[in-house]
Amino acid sequence: KVTGNIKNVRLKDLKVRPIVSCSGSPTEKIGILTAHLITPLLEFLPMNMSNIHEHSVALNAMERESLVGYKFYTADVPALLTNVTIAIDMCISNILDLAHDHWHEINNLGLKLEDLKDLLEVGFTNTFLIFNRRLYWQIQGVFMAYCPSL
Repeated sequence: KVTGNIKNVRLKDLKVRPIVSCSGSPTEKIGILTAHLITPLLEFLPMNMSNIHEHSVALNAMERESLVGYKFYTADVPALLTNVTIAIDMCISNILDLAHDHWHEINNLGLKLEDLKDLLEVGFTNTFLIFNRRLYWQIQGVFMAYCPSL
């Protein structure tokens, strides 16, 4: 039973910023399973960089003139975690589109695409935490270190 409203907690009275971690949460194992299913999909994204150092070395070796006109972007993944739920439905839809195209190319553990949809929805919309010995349902943002969001 959810026993509190986190909005009633006066954050200015706290000496440290509370961090919501998924460790030990009811949905932690769902997150691990979901990450196991979607991580192989990264191979099918041309913008995914699995070795940033190698990429940096290659960029530094290029002539500056050959880079004129290009734009480069970086992302601070921890900052993204706080914004995932702004468009969680779109995020889930995009993951499902990619999974649909490659579902039989990855180890899907015999699950169906509908199962992945359920896992994503349950994991990203059912974040519970304990603060001051009270159980809260986090309705905005996602867990820190929630496997599928990393």
